Amino acid sequence: MSEHNSEQAKKNIHPHRLGPEGYGLNMEKWRKEIEDAKAAGVPTIYGNMDERSMFWLKAREVKDKETGKLVIPDQRTLAVAQSIQKLAQKKVNGEFVPRRKRDELSLALCNKEHPSRVRGFSSKYGLKLGFLNQSAMYKTRQHYKDDLLAQLCKKADQYIDEKLNQWLQASQDHGSVEPSALVALNSVASTTLETFPVDAIDSPTLCALHIP
Repeated sequence: MSEHNSEQAKKNIHPHRLGPEGYGLNMEKWRKEIEDAKAAGVPTIYGNMDERSMFWLKAREVKDKETGKLVIPDQRTLAVAQSIQKLAQKKVNGEFVPRRKRDELSLALCNKEHPSRVRGFSSKYGLKLGFLNQSAMYKTRQHYKDDLLAQLCKKADQYIDEKLNQWLQASQDHGSVEPSALVALNSVASTTLETFPVDAIDSPTLCALHIP
């Protein structure tokens, strides 16, 4: 067992520095530290981060001997912090939507959550408590439906692009279409005088294909 634990410890390249008390006794203290910093107008790296990411990073801070400030000494952990910052900013800009196990921290660490506990919180926190603000979504399996729809739309776009390119190439090979006449076609209506609602689409749009 000791050999197994030793091997597991080697894989943990981001060990926390909390000691035996763990996360439980520190979370309220960290919340107050961040709130006080915001109230005083003191910038921190935790500005747009969610609590889970913030707690995980706070657990890896140490006090610098020269300045007395809390810093993240490990460069690998600092790189994770920078990745979390970028994802947090994308979330603010609407470019990234976290979904339970696929949030800023798990993506920055590039590995999945443990099935029975959540990183960044007390060991007593399971998936339900760790992702409490997303519990409604998971009861309806909405995340699964959204991911499936996105995958289907992506495959449909790839299929249409592939077939269009094949048609254009075949037309060129047979001399039926001049190179200068090639245009990007977004519907059959683009080659006729008749117009359809789809012709007004000029940006990526969710759609559904209905076959009679």
